[in-house]
Amino acid sequence: MGKKQIFMIDDDKLPMQYYIRSIEKNNFEVKYFTRPDDAFKYLDEEHPHIDGIILDIMLPPGEKYKGEETNQGLRTGVFVWRDIRNNYKDYSNIPIIVLTNVRNPKTLAEFKGEGIDLLRIAFKPDCSPKILTTLLKEMLNS
Repeated sequence: MGKKQIFMIDDDKLPMQYYIRSIEKNNFEVKYFTRPDDAFKYLDEEHPHIDGIILDIMLPPGEKYKGEETNQGLRTGVFVWRDIRNNYKDYSNIPIIVLTNVRNPKTLAEFKGEGIDLLRIAFKPDCSPKILTTLLKEMLNS
């Protein structure tokens, strides 16, 4: 059986290297993006197979969300999540892990609704690469 494909969007490059390394050591392949614009361009042009998504909340809004109330990027991940769930039907039932430093209850409450059973929120300070990899394996049953 081939490697499961993980789609990751997080603009914090250095710490993500450790997460990616741990995930890849466990028979996953990671496609990593630092900006939502680049991630959506890849989805639109390549239509890749994706088994799981890891997403940050605090991301640069870029062109795609420049007119939205992202609170200077502090809510961009909410928009990315909604876009994937509502506008990318091929990916709407894929498990998503929100890996974030954001603990604002109001922002976190925005991740309610359809698809919530496919969503887990992990806080970066509490989530080592090993813990993230274990959570990913559990969500993907691998």
